[in-house]
Amino acid sequence: MDPMLAEFQAAVEGLPVGEPSIPIVSTVAPGARFDEGYWVRQVREPVRFADAVAALGEAGVTRVVELGPDGSLTAAVGEILPEVVAVPVLRRDRDEEETAVRALAALHVDGATVDWAELLAGTGASVVDLPTYPFRHERFWPPARPVGDATGLGLDRARHPLLGAMTTVTTTDPSVAGTAVLFTGRLSVATHPWLADHAVAGTVVVPGTALLELAIRAGDEVGCGRVADLALLTPLELPAAGAAQLQVWVGTDQTGQRSVTVTARRADVPDQPWTTHASGRLAETDEQPPPLTAAQWPPRDATEIDLTDFYDTAAADGFGYGPAFRGLRSAWRRDTEIFAEVALPAQARDAAAFGLHPALLDAAVQAVPFATPDEAGPRLPFAWEDVSLHATGATTLRVRITPRPHGGVALAAADTAGAPVLSVGSLTLRAPARADTGPADALFTVDLVPVQQPPSQQPEVHLLDRDADLAALPEPAPAVVVVDPDGAERADLATAAHERTARALDLVQAWLADERLDRSRLVFRIRPGDPGDAAVAGLVRSATAEHPGRFGLLDAHDPRDAATAAAFLTDDEPHLAVRDGRVHLPRLRRATPTPDDTTWDRDGTVLVTGATGGIGRELVRHLLARGFRHLLLAGRREPVADLAEPDPEVRFLPCDVTDRDAVHALVRAAGAAHPLTAVVHAAGAVDDGVVADLTQERLSAVLAPKVDGAWHLHEATRDLDLAGFVLFSSAAGVLGTPGQANYAAANAFLHGLVELRREAGLPAHAIAWGAWTVGLAAGLPDADRARGGFRTLSVADGLALFDRVTATAGGTLLAAPLDRAALRARPLVPPLLRELA
Repeated sequence: MDPMLAEFQAAVEGLPVGEPSIPIVSTVAPGARFDEGYWVRQVREPVRFADAVAALGEAGVTRVVELGPDGSLTAAVGEILPEVVAVPVLRRDRDEEETAVRALAALHVDGATVDWAELLAGTGASVVDLPTYPFRHERFWPPARPVGDATGLGLDRARHPLLGAMTTVTTTDPSVAGTAVLFTGRLSVATHPWLADHAVAGTVVVPGTALLELAIRAGDEVGCGRVADLALLTPLELPAAGAAQLQVWVGTDQTGQRSVTVTARRADVPDQPWTTHASGRLAETDEQPPPLTAAQWPPRDATEIDLTDFYDTAAADGFGYGPAFRGLRSAWRRDTEIFAEVALPAQARDAAAFGLHPALLDAAVQAVPFATPDEAGPRLPFAWEDVSLHATGATTLRVRITPRPHGGVALAAADTAGAPVLSVGSLTLRAPARADTGPADALFTVDLVPVQQPPSQQPEVHLLDRDADLAALPEPAPAVVVVDPDGAERADLATAAHERTARALDLVQAWLADERLDRSRLVFRIRPGDPGDAAVAGLVRSATAEHPGRFGLLDAHDPRDAATAAAFLTDDEPHLAVRDGRVHLPRLRRATPTPDDTTWDRDGTVLVTGATGGIGRELVRHLLARGFRHLLLAGRREPVADLAEPDPEVRFLPCDVTDRDAVHALVRAAGAAHPLTAVVHAAGAVDDGVVADLTQERLSAVLAPKVDGAWHLHEATRDLDLAGFVLFSSAAGVLGTPGQANYAAANAFLHGLVELRREAGLPAHAIAWGAWTVGLAAGLPDADRARGGFRTLSVADGLALFDRVTATAGGTLLAAPLDRAALRARPLVPPLLRELA
């Protein structure tokens, strides 16, 4: 460049130079002045790209857009600032318009303001209204709790995030003479929060890549830079509370090789035997790592693999990958080979402290099944062979996966510059050895947590008379409008529920249709212990899920509490309760129900409504297997053939549970010889639709079988000496699922009825079921069910939960196996579920 500098300087000296209108970060020198001399210097002096990008990070930049013919610099930005969103506007060998729109979409999703009207002008594209779900979110990880320093006990620091200490052990056995090494550590979701994002069948499992990382660290300590082989024998599960105590043993030197073993046990069970989770051999490092791929990335003749639903499909298969383990960015196929790009998400930090962060390598392993499509089903690492780490602290990888002739794959990983990071001679996957997925931790209850302090800004609150029209609201519209419940008292609470939810639906729909109220919130005050108000609450929860920020709930006895408590409502906390003058937040917590000595009389009659439905049929078979021979089954259609029992005491009576007289006749049919001992109300109906599209007829049709049926059964049996009164409800009544406002209202009524019965000293259970593999939710796609944060209940687990709940003192319990990783992966965790995430 030297020959042209003088001429170039003469050319720029005549140009006007001023201060830039937007900040510019120099790649020549920090804080440089942009005068004529600068433009000459920048031609000749080295480009300090890394320093400039680091300066962007220090300035608080969170998004970087590359304007150029390809995305080569974007990858480099990601290496330096892995936490920023970096996108190229153009990519070589890709469609220009599609790449540009994808870049803008990525920026939009991250919260940037994009002028879509300007972009789409003249294209004929139109803007459509979408549900107002919030896509923008942030996660604030609690700081990891420090692991105790064991050096005071005479041990050395292990110098690894997963290990606490190490020591050497000299053996005296002549057959294995030498020095062994022992590493120790403690793993938990409290000390290592990112591990909670790796779950199998709802249980947090330490990834196999972490066990490989431990073996690599152990080998590094004894001069064995290669893992000759490592078999993963048993999944290392982490408890929801507490920790796992870890040991990594490295054997004595045996002709250049050493054994390595990873064992663990529960830290709070000192008498528990140690379980071997991995074992293998360490060896000396090979001389030269194999190359990754050709110069072009990805290879020109490779076909891109669509990853749009990758993590949803994984969740449906029982693999709960939370944010820290969602690092698979792109994948391509060329014949039998797979190429992938992976990056370490911001949730998994401290890459420099690891040889290779387990979450990053796990993302690479996630692409392996694409290379072995004949091996069906989800799989986890089982056996590693010939593994060498060539560079440490990587945050992004380019990976090449090649099937081996006799099974397994070879894997080579490099950084974005092509420098080798990891080579794996052979990796074999297998289906996970799933732990017992029984229902022990699948019961939850709603607790009330006191609010510590009010929000800094208090909105204007307006109290709306229950009979007033929204047109009567002042201008401009108040930020918060509180409406009181219907004051009419009715002996027939089912009729009251129909009337109140009909009024609530009218208000919700009118509120959404009034443009003046777009920035206001309508809050419904509901009375605790009132089944009709509980139904309104169910409807409003679903409306809130569909339209965040537009609706709220205030659970309070005294109308005078409404104005004060409503000021605590925010977009982040739309539901509040007032008890003893203090504002509380509802939170779902694991339940430990109190056992009860009351048992159902096997010589008595058990009445089951909805007995011909999917769950009802399974329950009938279960009751028969438990020895209940006198069953009275009710339904609107004839039972299927497999319920036709030869025992004449198993009777089926057609019955419309919405008909009061028919239900009373059904109860009388139990007779005196085998009097009624328990009632199970499992009837129900669904007619899903967003709240704006619901009609009064659709609302009433879904309410009737649950609300009317339960109330009629309550009236018909309240003077009988029952041991059990069980209402099959749905999690929708607790959580408020979008598109199910009518169904949520129907189920929430059941929860209010249980509270009413218990106050009267009557037996009552409501089981708010999550999705079963049979019944009304059986037709939902697996991915849709997994996204909610709860796994589907198998028939066996559901029936085991039924037995457990009915042996307790009563109340409402949500019954669904929690998938914590899937819950944490949701774009926005609902406030009710935050303590579980």
